[in-house]
Amino acid sequence: MAAAVENTLTKLSLGSNAAEPSPEAVADLKAKFELVGQGHVFTFYDDLSVSEKAALFKQLSSMDPQRISVSYYHYNAHF
Repeated sequence: MAAAVENTLTKLSLGSNAAEPSPEAVADLKAKFELVGQGHVFTFYDDLSVSEKAALFKQLSSMDPQRISVSYYHYNAHF
């Protein structure tokens, strides 16, 4: 059972085999989020394990911070 869980986590980039993103890739991604005032999502990045860093990087890489920021401000402008 443990092997099946580890296999699933590895496929999701959450397992122990996950590779830490390069400092350059993290800096580039962080800059994109900082441009729209969302740099705080990296506040505790350095405190994460390698697999957690890989998972967060993968999740954030799939997002468009500009679109998220515009959507957030558009939504809040109506309240």
